Order: sequence, then structure tokens, then C-alpha cells
Amino acid sequence: MDHILGYSMVIRGDIHYFHHIHLYPEGNTHFHKQALPEYKQLLTAKGQNSFVEITYEKLFRLMRVFFTSDEQIRWIDYLQNRYIID
Repeated sequence: MDHILGYSMVIRGDIHYFHHIHLYPEGNTHFHKQALPEYKQLLTAKGQNSFVEITYEKLFRLMRVFFTSDEQIRWIDYLQNRYIID
């Protein structure tokens, strides 16, 4: 729903840019194999371009590449411990 709302705000001219980032855990095969592909098929090309899907695990790996200070690493560790169940 947030994706549709955000994109409608672009169309109305309320904002210039909008990207929806959908975060989900790698183990959630329902999102990866069914829900997200089916949702994206309903979108226009512009809608698809504003919709980004990424797993928590991939996001945290990317964050470790770009955020390297001790404080930033502690924050990534906190997020990983909060959202990833090993």
C-alpha cells in the first residue's frame, strides 16, 4: 500500500521522486517466489522502476561495505541481531 501511495504522490506532483524498498528475510520464500513477483506483474514499467526488493541479509552485507566506522558497525550488528534469527 505504501508503494501505491508514494507513487500516486509523484503523479500528483506532491513529491518529485519516490522509491519503495521492501525488506524481507532470505528465508521467506513466500515473498521471494510468490508475493513479490505477482505484485510486480501488476505494476506499470514506472511502478516497477520505483519498487526495490532486498533481503535484510543482503542489506546488512552492503551496509558493511560502505559503513566502516566502529559506531556504524555497532549499529549494523544491532540491526542484524534484532532482525535476523539464527
